[in-house]
Amino acid sequence: MFFHSWAGIGHVMLASVVVFAFLVALLSVVGQQAFAALVMLLGMQEVTRFFQSRSLRVHHAVRQPPRVMLWNGALLEDRLRASSVSAGEIRAAVRKAGLRSLSDAQVVVLENDGEWSVVAKVEGVSDESAFFGLPIPGRPENSPGSGSDDAQPVGAHRLP
Repeated sequence: MFFHSWAGIGHVMLASVVVFAFLVALLSVVGQQAFAALVMLLGMQEVTRFFQSRSLRVHHAVRQPPRVMLWNGALLEDRLRASSVSAGEIRAAVRKAGLRSLSDAQVVVLENDGEWSVVAKVEGVSDESAFFGLPIPGRPENSPGSGSDDAQPVGAHRLP
C-alpha cells in the first residue's frame, strides 16, 4: 500500500540527504541559537495558521482586511495615504486588468494577501455581493463600524 516504486523511494532518499545537508550548512552559518529561533518562528507561524483557519476571531486578529483604494473611478486619497500606496500603483493595477482609464474601474482593492483586485464597471443591475464587507464610501451599511464615509475621492490626474 505504501510502496509504489523504487524511483519514489530514491526521490525521498535524495530529498532527505539534500535537506539534511542544507540544515547542517545553515546551522554552521547562523549558529545554534539563531537556528533554534528560526525553528521557533516557523513553529509559531504554523500554530497561528492552524488557529486562524479554525477561528474567525483569530482570523480577523492576524489578517489585514481588504482595502478599497478606488471607488467608482475616483482615487480615495485618505486610504492611499493610510496604506502608503501611490496613485501610480493603482494605475498599474488598472492597466494589468486591461482597462484604459481609472474611470473604467468600479473598484480597486488591495487584498489581504497583497494582490490587487480590479473590477470594471458594467452596464445593468448587479447585487454587488462581492463587495460585501469592503469599506465603500457612502455605504456604512456595507461594513458596519468601518468609518466608510470618511473616504475622500480625488481626481484621476493626481500625481504620482
